[in-house]
Amino acid sequence: MASSDITLPLRHLRELLGRDVQVNVEATPVKEESRRPTPDEQTQTAKTQPGASRKKFHNDPERKFKQAKKRAEKVARKQADRGIMMERAQKYLGVGGYRFLNTVTEPVVLVCVDVEATERKPHVLTEVGIAILDTKLCAAAALPPPPRLSDGQGGGGRDEGLTEWWDFISAHHIRIQEYLHHVNHKYVQGYPDGFNFGESTCCARADLRDEVKKLLEEHTARGRRHVVLVGHNLRCDVEYLKTEGMSIRDHCQVIGEIDTEALYQHCFGAQSQTGLETILRRMLMPYRRLHNAGNDAVYTLRAMIGMALLGKVSVAKDETGSQGE
Repeated sequence: MASSDITLPLRHLRELLGRDVQVNVEATPVKEESRRPTPDEQTQTAKTQPGASRKKFHNDPERKFKQAKKRAEKVARKQADRGIMMERAQKYLGVGGYRFLNTVTEPVVLVCVDVEATERKPHVLTEVGIAILDTKLCAAAALPPPPRLSDGQGGGGRDEGLTEWWDFISAHHIRIQEYLHHVNHKYVQGYPDGFNFGESTCCARADLRDEVKKLLEEHTARGRRHVVLVGHNLRCDVEYLKTEGMSIRDHCQVIGEIDTEALYQHCFGAQSQTGLETILRRMLMPYRRLHNAGNDAVYTLRAMIGMALLGKVSVAKDETGSQGE
């Protein structure tokens, strides 16, 4: 007979079987007294194991109230920050009842940045667009604020009173030599060779930093002027530039930032992310060939000026009647 694990007493087994058997005798474990878990143990169980305690934890009305309160406070802070950003934008432009904001010695230079990159990873930079507005020139020209447009009223012109401001914008488009053949088309239709505001500049990827530095120094008195960065979802473009070892702050004195997405959310009460095309359509501003970095930089700066100068306006199409080509 094969040996087996048996927990009965050995003497009883021998009497029953009448022969010797090999038995592994194990001590019968003693059961511990059942006890109720402590409150700390209950809390730990609720955190680590799904069950009734955890459901009770999530359905706690007091906890839900605190979460809702935090969300409301976060929204209120964002709205306040957007209002402050709008006020500063108006001060920089000297509109909205403000004179030009002389933060230190003179009006600022607005530098709007936009980049384009390959749609597929590793998302390499292919274009850089820079639009520059020296508010010192605007102050010298004593440009009057345009009439407020409200739902089609105010003269009927989509860009009425704005083109005088746009004339002071200096537009630049830099293409990376190694990616001249690349055109985005999977998620958005790119127009790398469709710069609307002059001739594009080409440079090797290794020379991009020097090209941007040269451009900024030319418009900021070799970095002595104070600069305000402008962009649509500006942080994303700044991060892309960092991938090329470049920072606008390295070449000029940046004293502030204006994000057109935040301005739009302030003007129209939007909470979700909003594309540049949506803003241009809402502001009745003509546009053509978006997703060219140079064009986008110009249109973003125009949108910033428009939202600072104008009131609530209605939706429009681009100047060709299409959706951005």
